[in-house]
Amino acid sequence: MIRHATHGPWGDGSLHLPYEELERGLAALTPPKDAGTLALIVARGDDGRRSTPERAVLTPAGGVPGDAWGRDSPEKAEAQLTLMRVDVARLFANGQPLSLFGDNLLVDLDLSVANLPTGSRLRVGAALLEVTPKPHDGCLKFRQRVGQDALRLTADRRLDLRLRGIYAKVVEGGEVALGDPIEVASRGGARPPASRPLRVGVSGDALDPPLRSLAHERFQVPVVAPELDPSLPHLRARQPLGIRSMLDAPLFREG
Repeated sequence: MIRHATHGPWGDGSLHLPYEELERGLAALTPPKDAGTLALIVARGDDGRRSTPERAVLTPAGGVPGDAWGRDSPEKAEAQLTLMRVDVARLFANGQPLSLFGDNLLVDLDLSVANLPTGSRLRVGAALLEVTPKPHDGCLKFRQRVGQDALRLTADRRLDLRLRGIYAKVVEGGEVALGDPIEVASRGGARPPASRPLRVGVSGDALDPPLRSLAHERFQVPVVAPELDPSLPHLRARQPLGIRSMLDAPLFREG
């Protein structure tokens, strides 16, 4: 039986898959790009437990009824809903309940940056959602639930695949139900490039050169050589990177 805490359920470490097996599994997945289905609805209760209704009415004011967002941070519209690919969730969970992740909607759809840039709109059942710019990243809870290698896979040169999922907000309310179609109603425009160099500091090991290269490639700006900042246990940047989790611990933070 799965254990619960106030922050949500604990994972089963005996079911965590190694990196190489996760890579092979991911390579075999081919999510649809334009239309798929809604596989699971999840609301996070205030006792850490998950409810999985067969249907729910999404609203611009309340998101998913009974979810933690409405209790904890209703002012943060950009984080109202989370979506995750159901095929990736199955791969990572390896037999554990898919509600483990806490993402509100598990869907059979390509959630990558290339397919759903910020501002893209999704029709799910009778509701209309919009992808927000807030990055959805792995954290210590994610690592405990599905393992360090799964966390690493979400970040290790696969950031734009958004394997951990995306944030969205409700634009038009409506009922959604398991098995409903989810369709790309429109795709957002390209993100404007950053206009100034990124200055990155790191405590401990030097910033990994491939990561610097990835940041440069993604944001089309130079990445200034890292500076040691002993006051911080994580990476820092003077402007948002959209990269929150890399390998074991480092996190980019807005300066």
